[in-house]
Amino acid sequence: RVVPSDSYQGDALADVISSAGYTNTAILSMTNAYGAGVGDAFAAAFNAKDGHQVCTRVAYDDAALTSAVVGDAIAAVGAGDADGNACDSVLLASYSPDGAQMVGGLRLAGSMIPAFGPDGMAGSAVLDAFGSDTILSNGIVATKPGGTGVSTGDFPERCLANADCASGIFTSELYDAIMMIGAAAMMDDGSDMGTHVPMVGAGDGYAGAAGTHVFSSNGDVSGEVYNYNVCTFNHVPTYGDYFNCDRQWTVANGLEDAAFAGTTVKIGFMGDITSPAIADLWASFAVSYSIAETLANHIAYNQGVQFEFIPADSACGDASIVAASAQALVSAGVWGVVGAACSGASTAANAVFKEAGIPMISYASTAAVLSDDASHPLFWRVVSSDIEQSAALADAVDANGDGANLAILLAQDVYTAGIASGFRAALEAKGHTICTEVSYDRNAITSTTYSDLVNAVQTNSCGAVAVFAYNADGAGILEEMSTQGFTGQVYGSDGIASVTVADSMGADKTPLNGVIATNPGAPSWVVGPDANPVQAVFPALWGQYAYADVCNLDIRGGDNGGPDGISDYTLVAVLEQAGVTCPAENVTTGASVAKGQFAESAFDASVIMALSAFAFLAGQGTITSAQAIQSTGQGFNGASGTMSFMANGDVAGTGYCIGTFTVDTAGAVSYDCSKAWVDGVISDEPADSA
Repeated sequence: RVVPSDSYQGDALADVISSAGYTNTAILSMTNAYGAGVGDAFAAAFNAKDGHQVCTRVAYDDAALTSAVVGDAIAAVGAGDADGNACDSVLLASYSPDGAQMVGGLRLAGSMIPAFGPDGMAGSAVLDAFGSDTILSNGIVATKPGGTGVSTGDFPERCLANADCASGIFTSELYDAIMMIGAAAMMDDGSDMGTHVPMVGAGDGYAGAAGTHVFSSNGDVSGEVYNYNVCTFNHVPTYGDYFNCDRQWTVANGLEDAAFAGTTVKIGFMGDITSPAIADLWASFAVSYSIAETLANHIAYNQGVQFEFIPADSACGDASIVAASAQALVSAGVWGVVGAACSGASTAANAVFKEAGIPMISYASTAAVLSDDASHPLFWRVVSSDIEQSAALADAVDANGDGANLAILLAQDVYTAGIASGFRAALEAKGHTICTEVSYDRNAITSTTYSDLVNAVQTNSCGAVAVFAYNADGAGILEEMSTQGFTGQVYGSDGIASVTVADSMGADKTPLNGVIATNPGAPSWVVGPDANPVQAVFPALWGQYAYADVCNLDIRGGDNGGPDGISDYTLVAVLEQAGVTCPAENVTTGASVAKGQFAESAFDASVIMALSAFAFLAGQGTITSAQAIQSTGQGFNGASGTMSFMANGDVAGTGYCIGTFTVDTAGAVSYDCSKAWVDGVISDEPADSA
């Protein structure tokens, strides 16, 4: 045989499962020679590891498999070990038809313990056994033969070019076995094959498609020099199923990452990591691009492409930080950049990237000025222009009877100044006169800034206020209003339409209570087109991936970007990239990251950028990066909705949430979309929408 004994595969599987952190593995094994042999080999290797044991073992006849047999096996796994401890994983020493039934039984019973398998459960052809329920294969890890070294000849390439061949296992080994028999048959016109076959694999061995095969006296090949591919089934919702072999196991080196010989595409991701404006949203943004990066890499691995997302701080428009971060991404060789978040950061970054020919797709920059593609070339966004948001907020103010005596407080940023200007024009078009308007530099906040702003409102006896700000400055204004006893209605745009505003407040969150703010995207209760498949599955994807080590450390929020005495919620990985080590006592391992404002849009922009880069590479010089993005963004099904890029890189709006903040007696803050604005019409949430 040109494959080694399964005693080696048992060792490989033991290392694979142990390295994943599992120590109490159940075995479901067929009673035939293959299933029993793999099961025995794994059990011996696994039990030999310190602190590891086979949880339970169930043997079954695959030729007489019934639902009752499957049910009994699943029940045995569910019962745990002899001491009552739960099995933490399962090894399927099986072929794909029965293995698929066992996995299906586990999931039907509510067990989500990870599943592993030998080569009988390897190869994309295994997916056929799952029928239409290929999602059940997601996460299964299987070993499969990888040969003994450098392949000879072009058979592997020819096999990959054939869908049937590429979906199987042992294809190179089968090819070599046939060729070796053929070589032996050419000796003495095919006589005495028992002598000549061993001769083909004698000495230095036979150099074949699966490597070099040297026969031992018993007809085996040595597993000492054999490589096992370690592969994972990855189900990517709405895209398909992928079987990726990105690790390998050998006797000499154990389990290790496989060398990737393809093309790695670098993509920048710009967001506010350090400023007090919206840095509280960074952890959520980072999860969004991480999900996109993971799924894109599943899709592209077997096509020889991988993506590396590089985070960069845009500090919500701080000119020096944006310029430095943008130039660093240019130097890193990024193909494209997702971001920035704040509109001022996007305009500043575009000034750098357009000169380098690097495209951008923003997930949160809504300023109307960015619609000018002559001034901002190579810029796209998956959120609509603030032209409509200005109108939506003006309509909400007017409908509530607050337009006749309303003040405007705005930060001097591209985003806030732009949307305030549009809002003012929309309100004046309704016949209203602004009570007073005061602007401020949020990067130069002093001890009197907030009191001066609110004093202007009080002095002019304004009955309501529209605040165009970001988290930290918005929180400061709201707290000062409360301090001065202002009781009028407060409005805001999406710059403060997130519960993270409360993170910039002190212990008292009540200044947020009753604030009305608009947010891009119609609420889910609005009757419209059916949710596209990505919208339907994104919440589940978030629940699957939104776990990360976080650091609760005061690193930002104060003057000049320094500490402000309030603990910040930051990803440990991001701090490490910035050269900051989080003290162990401040680390929460595997924390659940809440889905924040613009999380869906950040995911969409990241996916479009990755798929566009893939299309650009596939075009082999026949299309530009701009053409790739424009094409990818047509009829794109995203987590934030279905969208199509216009000629200037904009997308059409789907409406706006008109949400209200509520602070309960325990201080918990919620933002609820009780009203919606779609095409100029405000509607109330139906009582039965929940």
